[in-house]
Amino acid sequence: MADGIQINSGLSDLDLNPDLLDGTVKGVLYDFASKMQTALRDSVDKKKLLYTAELSQSLAVEPAIIETEEFIFYKLEVPRHGVYQNEGVSGTERTYSGSRFGFKQSSRPPFGAMVKWAETKFGLSIPQGMTAKQFGFAAAYNKKRFGIKPTYWLDEVVNDGRVEELENELGKRIGFFIAEQF
Repeated sequence: MADGIQINSGLSDLDLNPDLLDGTVKGVLYDFASKMQTALRDSVDKKKLLYTAELSQSLAVEPAIIETEEFIFYKLEVPRHGVYQNEGVSGTERTYSGSRFGFKQSSRPPFGAMVKWAETKFGLSIPQGMTAKQFGFAAAYNKKRFGIKPTYWLDEVVNDGRVEELENELGKRIGFFIAEQF
């Protein structure tokens, strides 16, 4: 077992609650993951990306810690639209440097997503004489033309020294010594 815990009752250390793993490498990783996800949800709020509650909710799930024979990983799952909001998406008339994403002239506007957004958005000011579906279609054409401005909500959290802190914390949990035999 990765943490050296031997349990004869049929449970493994993978079945233990993360709270019981404090001080272990896996416990440090759970703590890091939990704090990272809280910071990301705070970043979503700070950047006012509240129009997509799915993004914030997806970051509220229990951290995905994957253990193999050789490694323990923290897998941060972010919906694709969260990556688009982070990096931005260039439109056909406005581009954002550094973005890997962009609409082409031949691209179809994101009708489905924008209509769904318009129909479920409370307090949305839809112009008089226009239905939510029509407004969603217009917003989709607008997204294609002008793209999505980058917010860097993910980059500012991941790049703020957290990974270095994790490396330092894990370094405190790992040791090496040579024992001289007599």
